[in-house]
Amino acid sequence: MLTNLRDLGGIKTKDGKSIVKGKLFRSGMLCRANEEDIRYLKSIPVTRIIDFRTPKETEERPDPAMDGAEYMNLPPVVDFQTGITRESKTDASIEGIIKKSIKEDPDFAKKYFTGFYIKLVDDDYAMSRYAKFFKLLAEDREGATLWHCTAGKDRAGAGAAFLEEILGVDRETIMADYMLTNEYLEKDIQDFINLIKRKYFFIPRKNIERPIRDCFGARMDYIEATYDTIDKKYGGMEAFLRDKLGIDDGLKNKLREKYLE
Repeated sequence: MLTNLRDLGGIKTKDGKSIVKGKLFRSGMLCRANEEDIRYLKSIPVTRIIDFRTPKETEERPDPAMDGAEYMNLPPVVDFQTGITRESKTDASIEGIIKKSIKEDPDFAKKYFTGFYIKLVDDDYAMSRYAKFFKLLAEDREGATLWHCTAGKDRAGAGAAFLEEILGVDRETIMADYMLTNEYLEKDIQDFINLIKRKYFFIPRKNIERPIRDCFGARMDYIEATYDTIDKKYGGMEAFLRDKLGIDDGLKNKLREKYLE
């Protein structure tokens, strides 16, 4: 079953337009897709899948082959050092973050992931991958593009937020779309809380739940840290899109013409 799958279509822009439905999809990893899910993606039709996971992640949990869809691996993060990939070594690191949050600092997981979002927008390699992502979206081709990471929260979520900025969506709406991930991931988060609770049955549930939600959920702190860093370092989103992502007026107009109505 697909995780955190949703169409950006219908989101309103500041000038009263809407993102076209059936063209831009974000999701979590596709390895859970069943036959019904595959039929649904084909019916859209999804003709391009962009995977933001690392090569190691894609090897461990590969996307299913889907006739008629081009697959591209475009990881903005190339190793597990940031803690937001889901490689096997990173899972242990995530558990370490949770342990440290429980035993030493209740805010550790939140600070850790806030730091990732701050570093992401200042990382030249990561930004080069997102720049390529937007150029791919501007290409003339039929069908829809779906992009994903593992949960569809961090790497895919950042891509969605930057794209919505390019298309002229207001910041409040972008933040609301980012936070909507919590509703889509609630069952997965609860399942993981229960799993860790069984493993560490002697720790009160409330002490386990907070760091897990800080690790696997969307927090307003994270997206606000992204915007604060962009505002302070680049002087605002427009300068960031132009100078860091290479979104000139020509590319911006092409994306708006293609995906707005």
